[in-house]
Amino acid sequence: MVQSGNGKQLAVSLPKIVPVLAVSVNDTHSKVKAAAAIALERVGAVISNPEIKAMAHLLYPCLSSTSETATRRALDALLSTSFVHSVDAPSLALVCPIVLRALREKPAASKKKGAQIVL
Repeated sequence: MVQSGNGKQLAVSLPKIVPVLAVSVNDTHSKVKAAAAIALERVGAVISNPEIKAMAHLLYPCLSSTSETATRRALDALLSTSFVHSVDAPSLALVCPIVLRALREKPAASKKKGAQIVL
């Protein structure tokens, strides 16, 4: 578990760490893949936004696979959420790679959902 002092330092670094982990989760080496998956799950410990924390179980599969189904589920969850609390950098670190993937995918529906989240 992340200690409180270390958690704050980790939270500041998440915007740089999560994109690297998202790539590493799809690595061909099984040990790299497993370590990145564990690290992504531990990232959830420092997220303070309750809305993002509640849907983290939908966001992790999207970060760890290239499946359009996982991306669609994550985008639908993000679109259907009314954010009441401020979205901080650690929370955005989980959301931004998903939105960027949606904007880069071929299906127009994914691009539209990604654009709706940005707006």
